[in-house]
Amino acid sequence: MKFINPALFCLAVWVGIAGCKPAHMDPAATPPDQPKNDLKQAASDLKEYSFSQKGEFAETLRLQLVEIANELDQLAGQIEKTSESARADAKLRLQTLRTRADKLTGKMGAVREASEATWSDLKTGLNAELLELKDGFRQVRAWLSDKVAP
Repeated sequence: MKFINPALFCLAVWVGIAGCKPAHMDPAATPPDQPKNDLKQAASDLKEYSFSQKGEFAETLRLQLVEIANELDQLAGQIEKTSESARADAKLRLQTLRTRADKLTGKMGAVREASEATWSDLKTGLNAELLELKDGFRQVRAWLSDKVAP
């Protein structure tokens, strides 16, 4: 009877487990009928990227920032429907969001240059900034919907 080297057996099991990825972490496993544009869900998905996936992380972040920029442009169009007294405040709020989005876009280079040692902190910080930006966007959109003339 042959014996299996315990170290090799443990290594084989570890490699097998490490290669498995739960379905909730695999973007391809999302059913096509389930929308992926829920901003909060998309941002929380950013937490799941490993260092080896930083390219995918950067692309996901970039696409979300493009989506936000498009939605900010739509909000800018709605500003014209507000009363004159609210228009200046609305433009200021919108400009604040654009500045925050530009700041986050400017940090995209840091993703490409991140080392494995800095990856976790960078990813956590960018994710937090993205969530804050999206929350600010939702607040401005809700505020603006109250101000739009019927």
